[in-house]
Amino acid sequence: MLLFNPILESVGIDPRTVVVLRHSPVERPLRKILPWIAAERPDLFLAYQQTQWVTLERVLHRAKIMASFIGHESGRAVFVGLFGVGTATPLTFDEYWSLPANIEL
Repeated sequence: MLLFNPILESVGIDPRTVVVLRHSPVERPLRKILPWIAAERPDLFLAYQQTQWVTLERVLHRAKIMASFIGHESGRAVFVGLFGVGTATPLTFDEYWSLPANIEL
C-alpha cells in the first residue's frame, strides 16, 4: 500500500498544510474526459478546480497546497499534481459563466 503523507514528507512538505481533492464530476461527459483535460489541457483543468463550493473554499483557505486526484473507479484515483492555494474571490453566477475556460468546459 502506498501512503501519501510519507511521500509529501520526503520532499519537505508538511502534510498538515495539504488538502487532498478527489475530483469526480457529476456530469458524465466531463467525468469521462477529465483525465484527458488534466493531461492535455492543464489550463482547463486549472479552471475546473479553481472554482469550488463555499464549504470547500473554507478548508482551502487554511491550506497552502492542494493535492489533486481524479476519481478513476470505486476506491481508486489518479494523482494529477500539487497546486499552490491562492486567495479566494466569490463569483456570481454570471461572473462564473463569463470566464472563457468555464464556457469551454
